[in-house]
Amino acid sequence: MVQNSKINIVLVLLVLITLFSSCAKEKLDADVRHITIDADYRINDIYFINQNVGFAVGGSRYEEGYILKTEDGGLNWLRFPNDSIIATGESNLQTLNSISFYNDLIGQAVGHGGKILRTEDGGSSWEMIVNGTYENFNDIAMLSANKTLISSSGAYADGSIFTSNNEWYNFDRQELTYALRGMSFINKDIGFLTGYGI
Repeated sequence: MVQNSKINIVLVLLVLITLFSSCAKEKLDADVRHITIDADYRINDIYFINQNVGFAVGGSRYEEGYILKTEDGGLNWLRFPNDSIIATGESNLQTLNSISFYNDLIGQAVGHGGKILRTEDGGSSWEMIVNGTYENFNDIAMLSANKTLISSSGAYADGSIFTSNNEWYNFDRQELTYALRGMSFINKDIGFLTGYGI
């Protein structure tokens, strides 16, 4: 009986080894290029509004934030000068974490210290929206030209969802007991949020 069990185990192992060794992996060749950009710090998010025009945001948390734009599908990136998007009284633009567009013209970017930037001309110019909070905004979803959701995080244990139905921001705020990181919406009604432990 013990010998039959050993034989059965050996047969099962041989069958498994044969199956796994017969699975061939297809090698895919991808054209990967290293592109040099005018930014010293990390890129946190990229968003393309069509196959040619796209934006990237990022920066160093306390020192420098930036917006980059491409018009050739990502081969070349131009950086917006920070002094063209810094609000009155701001000494610098801190890192930007996320960018989203509703259509080819209207988009917003969010970042550290409660920063919200809005464009209504396809990213040619950006205006700072002062909103009265200094939370770390992690992600943004534009559900219409005026309806926006923003996720935020505190010290790994708290966070908020900011909702606005006005382009210049009268926020409804829902406080949560966990930090939120990412958002993705299937349509204007159904979405998913992720964060620390959720």
